[in-house]
Amino acid sequence: MRAKPSERERLIKLRSAARAVRGKYGPLVSDMHLSLAIHCFAQRIATIGDLDHFITRVCDGLMAATSRRPEREGRKDPELAAIRPSECIAIVDDSKVIQITARTFAEDSPEPWYRVALTGE
Repeated sequence: MRAKPSERERLIKLRSAARAVRGKYGPLVSDMHLSLAIHCFAQRIATIGDLDHFITRVCDGLMAATSRRPEREGRKDPELAAIRPSECIAIVDDSKVIQITARTFAEDSPEPWYRVALTGE
């Protein structure tokens, strides 16, 4: 995928989950509302990064990669073929997202996780 190696696994999970949910419906094209909830260990919440970073990664991760980037993933691994970077998974153009709600939650769980909700036309 087009992420840093440390973020690659998260991106694969995001794209796989979105693909499973969107399935036969295809990506959204307009009037999108994005909700992002980040759950993180209370002691790490100040170090996980800014909300805008997460929002950007989620939006970019659900769109197709730009054609300037080489496509390496998915060629050799048939399990990644449906979510390869050239595939638009859930968002055609993130400029059509008209509302974003994002929040962090302090938790006891040592592993951070997040929930994404996306609605639109």
